[in-house]
Amino acid sequence: MPRSAFIASALLLIAGLSFPPGCGEPQPSSDARGSGSVCNAGDASRAESNKVEHPEARIKPMKGVEIYCWMEDGEEYYAVLIGTNRWKEEKEIRAAAVRSLEEVKDALEKYVEGTDVVTVRDARNGKLVFTGITSPAEYRDLQERCKKLGLRLDSHLHPGEQ
Repeated sequence: MPRSAFIASALLLIAGLSFPPGCGEPQPSSDARGSGSVCNAGDASRAESNKVEHPEARIKPMKGVEIYCWMEDGEEYYAVLIGTNRWKEEKEIRAAAVRSLEEVKDALEKYVEGTDVVTVRDARNGKLVFTGITSPAEYRDLQERCKKLGLRLDSHLHPGEQ
């Protein structure tokens, strides 16, 4: 038997084993709402019980996540960016800016457990001076959210520096 014929036979065999006889074959419908298929309720319930649940995809950044915080015109701004081996440009940090720590915490929900989260502090980029999160209460709040999500906040710092 030629190789292509063998492959075609194997595919047909697999397809035949995958579906119950008659399931999915077009049939004349007895009513206007008919599905045009001969699958019975048992087939549908088996298919439903075999359905795999796919949790919402989460991101695993290789270099972790960076949180920038700065004051400008008396207002506090934050930005969450994927970590890289390069210094971010002022315009890309500004483009990711949000106005509340709550938005930062919500943004962290999309990262997988074990992701490192670094608050950038004592740094300057153009006009921006990154202070880190200066309010101890807000920092504790961020720590709690990270712990709940399984993220490692500022794990590179010594305990007295956090």
